[in-house]
Amino acid sequence: MGFVKEVSISGRGPFRCPTCNRFFVRKQVLRNHLVTHTGEKSFGCDLCDMRFSRKSYLAVHRRVHTGEKPYHCTICDKYFSHKKALQLHTRIHTGERPHICHICAKQFTQLSSLKDHYVTHTGERPYPCTICKKSFTTKSSLKRHIFTHSSEKRHICNICDKRYSSQSGIRRHYFTHTGEKPFSCDNCGKQFLDKNCLEAHQSTHTGEKPYICEHCNKRFASKTLLGRHKVVHMRSKA
Repeated sequence: MGFVKEVSISGRGPFRCPTCNRFFVRKQVLRNHLVTHTGEKSFGCDLCDMRFSRKSYLAVHRRVHTGEKPYHCTICDKYFSHKKALQLHTRIHTGERPHICHICAKQFTQLSSLKDHYVTHTGERPYPCTICKKSFTTKSSLKRHIFTHSSEKRHICNICDKRYSSQSGIRRHYFTHTGEKPFSCDNCGKQFLDKNCLEAHQSTHTGEKPYICEHCNKRFASKTLLGRHKVVHMRSKA
């Protein structure tokens, strides 16, 4: 009885995170939260090298190998491997775009898309590579880049034995086996294997070209197109 009273009066749970002082109602929820500080990934996939901080995340990942898609869209009969993907897909039918840019009022179905969009206004690149000092707009872009400094390819596809230097690379590769296309266009619902391909496609709707070549100021719709263009400057210097 005293426990219920404490929670209802204080509005806070009795379990406190020692790192950030957030409070939680249940001990298990606190345990789940703690790994956001430690980065610990105790649950490993027995079919590939991927590791996860929670058992539930591992269970969802295993569907990449099994092809299981238990979540069903009742509008178009499409199936998805996890609940979040279905929720995002449903917004294609409803037109819902809950995430709004406070600078230009552009709306997005996903929070991650809004965060990526903000850098087109700020030009900020807060993630520098410690090896070559090149900077990136997102943490995931930096992680992908770091592997370009290493020739090691320790991630092996258990289906076709193809090797990759990064987890993100092999993750994208698995989609070629499962047929899954996790990146959806906010405007038309077209789906893509790769986020860069989605970015390039979205420019056909918006005309936006946020990526600028530092050599000639030419603008591009995606990082991939900018990268291909930079080869022209590299060849001219050779």
